[in-house]
Amino acid sequence: MEETKTKEVKAQEITHIFYCDNCKKYLGESVECDDGYYEEYGRYEQSCCIHKKIYDLNLHLCDKCKAIYNKRIVEALKNLGFKEDKSIIIGE
Repeated sequence: MEETKTKEVKAQEITHIFYCDNCKKYLGESVECDDGYYEEYGRYEQSCCIHKKIYDLNLHLCDKCKAIYNKRIVEALKNLGFKEDKSIIIGE
């Protein structure tokens, strides 16, 4: 024998809204799943290791601002005397 019961359950829906950290442009939004996962928009991560210390940069950026940040980082490295290693090709 089988019976069914119907009961009303209230739930909250969490929506994550993403904007560019630089120009504030709207990037998108994502509803959080029950397990806490949600899709991130505009994720921008850079890191480097210098003298056994890790330096991280974690932002949300639009494509235009990602290009600006990439250019600024490369320019800063070149100004410090870094040279591009053309023998290594990463992720074409």
